[in-house]
Amino acid sequence: MKKLFLLLLLCISGISCQKSDDNSPSPEPTPEPEPTLVEEKIYEGEVSLETQVDVENFGAEKYTVITGELYIGSDNTDISDLSSLGTLKKVEGSIYIFKTTAENLKGLHNLDTINMDLHINYNHQLSNLEGLESLKFIDANFNLSYNDNLENLEGLTEVSSVHTFYIQDNKSLTSLSGMEAIKKAIYYGSVFRNESLSDLCGMKNAYQNREEEDMEWTIDKNLYNPSPEQIISGVCKN
Repeated sequence: MKKLFLLLLLCISGISCQKSDDNSPSPEPTPEPEPTLVEEKIYEGEVSLETQVDVENFGAEKYTVITGELYIGSDNTDISDLSSLGTLKKVEGSIYIFKTTAENLKGLHNLDTINMDLHINYNHQLSNLEGLESLKFIDANFNLSYNDNLENLEGLTEVSSVHTFYIQDNKSLTSLSGMEAIKKAIYYGSVFRNESLSDLCGMKNAYQNREEEDMEWTIDKNLYNPSPEQIISGVCKN
C-alpha cells in the first residue's frame, strides 16, 4: 500500500512539473540592432586613389564629403573593388573613374550628389552602372566612354537631369536601359560609335524634354541610329 501511495505521489509530482514547464514564459526576442548613423566627415581638397590600397585606406577614414575632385584609377592601377567607399555621399568637384578593373560601382551606393562632372572611362571590366542607385544630382556633364564590357546603364536610376551627356565608343553596349530617369539634358547629348547599340529608347525622356531645342544632338555610327523623331515616337530600337 505504501509503495502504491509513493508511486502515485511521484506520478502527480511528474505531471505537476510537466505542467510547470509547459506554462513557463518564452524567452524575450532579441531586439534588432539600431542602424549605425554615419557622422558627417569632410575631406578638404582633391583626392587621388591610384591603387586598391589607396581605396581601402581612404575608405577606412569614413569620409562622407569631398570638397574637391575625386580621381579613382591611373594608367597602371590595380583597382577592382570600390566597396570601401561606402560612406561617401557627396563630391563637390568632379569624379573621374578610369582604367580600373571594377565590374560594377557598388562601393558608391550611398553617393547622392556630384556638384560637377561624372566621367567613367576606359574601365574594360565594367558591365553596368550598378552602385549608382542613390545618385540623384550631377550638376554638369556625364561622360561614359571606352568601357569595352559595358552592356547597359542599369544602376543609373535616380539622376533626373544633366547639362550634357556623352555615351561613346562602348563596344559591347547594346541598350540605353537604365537611362530613363534622366528627364532632361539641358544642352546637348551625344550617342556615338557604340558598335553594338541597337536600343536607344532609354534616352527618349532626355531628348523630348531638352531645353535647347535648336541644338542638334549627335546620334551616329551606332548599330542603329534612329532619327530624333523616331526616338520621340517610340521607334527607337532595332
